[in-house]
Amino acid sequence: MYDVKQSTALTIPIFVHDANGDAVTGLVDAGFTKRISKNGGAFAAMTVTITEMENGWYSVPVSTSHSDTVGILSMTFTHGSAKQVNLQFRVQAKLTDDLNDIAATDIVSAGAITTLSGAVVNVDTVDSVTGNVTVGTNNDKTGYSISGTKTTLDALNDVAATDIVSAGAITTLSGAVVNVDTVDTCTTNTDMRGTDSALLAASAPANFGDLAITVTTGLVSVGTNNDKTGYSISGAKNTLDDLNDISTANVNTEVVDALTVDTISEPAQGVPEAAPTIAAALGRLYGALVNKGDVTATFKEFHNSSGVVTWKKGLSDDGSTYSEAKGVTGP
Repeated sequence: MYDVKQSTALTIPIFVHDANGDAVTGLVDAGFTKRISKNGGAFAAMTVTITEMENGWYSVPVSTSHSDTVGILSMTFTHGSAKQVNLQFRVQAKLTDDLNDIAATDIVSAGAITTLSGAVVNVDTVDSVTGNVTVGTNNDKTGYSISGTKTTLDALNDVAATDIVSAGAITTLSGAVVNVDTVDTCTTNTDMRGTDSALLAASAPANFGDLAITVTTGLVSVGTNNDKTGYSISGAKNTLDDLNDISTANVNTEVVDALTVDTISEPAQGVPEAAPTIAAALGRLYGALVNKGDVTATFKEFHNSSGVVTWKKGLSDDGSTYSEAKGVTGP
């Protein structure tokens, strides 16, 4: 049994073997059942991803949420192709956590430091009785001042747009002007008049807002036309995607139906086809086996279910060879 610090993450390698003790390889995380018990509590499902390493070794990344309870930590990993792996750890509370909780008073106490040499930064206050030093931000700004009405740095950040551009303060502007909040009413500058024959928003077509107009060329880029008025597909399949739902099971059902439910008609009277369809070939064969058949001195006749001769073969026998001619139409 190994000791683990409380709320510590670690990756544990486990060896997975079969009943003979031989390494089991090629297992995937989905095949494992993972259970965990904290400090003797009831076992519950454990959320963790097991990854194969090599030669039957697999890694188990234990997170801080698994090792957050002091006591015995038990874990089991089972797989249908291997023996169960059991692990136990002793979770111990952290000790004065890594010495990271030492207060300033533990380092500098009354009388602990008698002589300081070199630079001392941000020593705000030295207690007159105990000699303890309080370390923090040096807020003593005595001796530093800013004269005038703007006595703080924050006070310098109050310049308004109206202090820079006011009515009548600027008569001529050249070059780029950035962040002008307000422009006084223009009454005489004819350079600001609108373009002749400009398209007004009120006169634009209904879908004009969907068009992208390139600034440099003025060309119009037409996007997807969503106006499908007048086009529809009736019935349960009302989109093209709906038509793409034929599965292997659907095909199998239709094939079984064709073989076990659908029927075929008897072949008509006539010469058997040289290249028959499957239905015609099966019909001729089935009729020959089931229906009446007559053999005379010159013909072998094949009947339909009504007793009508549909086709026949000529027969001959010269004493040494018995021969059946190619089938012809009946009767």
